[in-house]
Amino acid sequence: MTILFYCFSSSIIVLLYAQQPPSETSPKFLVELNKKFKKTKKEIIHGINEVKTDRRITNLLTAQQPLLESSPEILMEFNDKLTKIKNEIIHSVKDATSSSTSVEMKMIKINVIADRTINSMIRMRLTNKSDQITVKLKENETVQVLKEKIMKKLDHKIKHEIQKELGMKHRKLKPTLKYQQKSAADKDFVELEDDSKTLKDYGIGQNATVHLSFDKFDIFVEFKEENQIEKTRLTVRVKKTDTVEALKRIIQTLTQIEPQRQTLRRDNYGAMLKDTETMANCDITAQRTVYLGIDEFVIHVQMEYGNSKYTVWVNRMDTIRIVKSKICYQMKSHVFYYNFIRAEEQTLKYDGTVGVLDDNGTMAFYGIGAGATVQLSVDKLFEIVVEYEKTEEEQKAKKTMETFSFEVKKTNTVASLKEMFKNATEFMPKRQTLRRFGPHSMVLLDNELMAPIIAIQPTIYLAIDEFQIYVEYDNEKYNTIWVKGTETVAILKKKIAAAGLKPPNDIDPDTQMLQYGTFAVLDDCKALNDYGILKDAIVCLSISTFPIDVAHEDDKGRHHNYIIWVRECDTVKLLKQKIEKKLGFGIPSKLKFKKKDGIETVLKDTSQTLAFYGIGENDNSIYIGQAESAVVVVAPPTEKKAKPTKIRHL
Repeated sequence: MTILFYCFSSSIIVLLYAQQPPSETSPKFLVELNKKFKKTKKEIIHGINEVKTDRRITNLLTAQQPLLESSPEILMEFNDKLTKIKNEIIHSVKDATSSSTSVEMKMIKINVIADRTINSMIRMRLTNKSDQITVKLKENETVQVLKEKIMKKLDHKIKHEIQKELGMKHRKLKPTLKYQQKSAADKDFVELEDDSKTLKDYGIGQNATVHLSFDKFDIFVEFKEENQIEKTRLTVRVKKTDTVEALKRIIQTLTQIEPQRQTLRRDNYGAMLKDTETMANCDITAQRTVYLGIDEFVIHVQMEYGNSKYTVWVNRMDTIRIVKSKICYQMKSHVFYYNFIRAEEQTLKYDGTVGVLDDNGTMAFYGIGAGATVQLSVDKLFEIVVEYEKTEEEQKAKKTMETFSFEVKKTNTVASLKEMFKNATEFMPKRQTLRRFGPHSMVLLDNELMAPIIAIQPTIYLAIDEFQIYVEYDNEKYNTIWVKGTETVAILKKKIAAAGLKPPNDIDPDTQMLQYGTFAVLDDCKALNDYGILKDAIVCLSISTFPIDVAHEDDKGRHHNYIIWVRECDTVKLLKQKIEKKLGFGIPSKLKFKKKDGIETVLKDTSQTLAFYGIGENDNSIYIGQAESAVVVVAPPTEKKAKPTKIRHL
């Protein structure tokens, strides 16, 4: 009926435009005519009779009568067309009003039961501790009206609890209604999906029972079809227990795209969702956007240097710029942040036959298909500083360090940097040793990339003619130590102490004894070249200290035992300092040395060594739990302060 009236009104306006002379067009008349037609539409919908409708249309045309009378032929033609259109709209209105007034829709009662998917406590509050909610409405009203009336019955607190339970806080609840038809099986429910359908369309009558649940929620599916400029966005209702495969079937009903052609992701360039995963497993909640890829395939991305290779899912209509973004996403989950190569730094090549791939070109344009391998390189240059330690001859001329600057790429290796330094200084790469954090840090390997060095500290320390040796202690080989042939044994001991080796005692350079080959003990003043120590040599380390047991008795009579590592050449004064450092307080009393036979010796002269008093290492290889000798330290008793006497005043 509304459509017919619009056809009628638009036809009359078209006729008026056609019959008016161009010079006498009256816009005000057309605006007034449009307003009166809108008012007439309301009266027609409410069942205005034929006489009133005819009189209204006649009155509308009276104002424009002088314009039409200027040409009798135009007036006759206009009246014929107007009468024909008027009769058609009046007869259609008459039929519609007669049919609507002849049947009066009765009010029906519908019972609403909370579904088992809702928490039992909330379900009891939802139905006001009764079995159901009762809703009254007409049979010709839509499912949308039924849902609105049900939601009005719910309390605000109950809605908030349901939102909290379903993880839909601050999001609008959308109820799901199910109805068991008489013709259906005993346990088969029909979901009232189409909100525009009436209750009568679903066969819902008097005292019907409808099941209410909130287990479904809306998600968005975004995709872009081939030869389509803008993306398409769909709204799909799913459950937490629905699988990705079920979601693909729903998408198929909306878009006619077969499930085998679909690829779903939570993020635009994220990992592909498996068909067996549920919405809950994929963390897909209400109002979440799922990205749909159509006819995607796998390509391989090979780094310019190294063996790094990434697998990326792409579409034949994806541009190279989009492919670069997908490569970035893959790199984030496989490499450290400093190895990450941004999209604007990437350069892609394919098969060697095509040059650099343009960002605006598509995969189809370059003929890149499934299983193809694309080469990734980085053309952006970064400045890196190499601090070079001079040789002995140069150091004598008061030149210790020199700085070189090189421009490198993130994908360059340490080996390529050595080649650059060779071209600048003529030192062969085999003679070069590079470190990142100073002269005593870890050595950089030749196959390492420059990306982490550029990101953290763009300064490299270079040493010439360094080689690695191994330090063996107690028949166990420790980490390598990098040395030069011209360095002394004393410098080697300092490097061993700085390397963090952890034998079962102190590793101070003064306590170390080094042996190599047939040499008994290496002299601290001699160089490693004097002993013929070369690359991969094994130097044996021994410690010249031994443990003694220190017994300490506090002022409360409690005994404490400590182990102190000493040397025979240590003085009593040095021993006392070590004990005080261990105990945390000074020792005013003298030390006593107690032998196994019970004889005690007071260590009076603090300048004498422990060997002078016969304190030494005796068969330390079978030492178990207790030391061979002991120094007894007795803490002085604490003096009690005398309480002040109170003076009585007389």
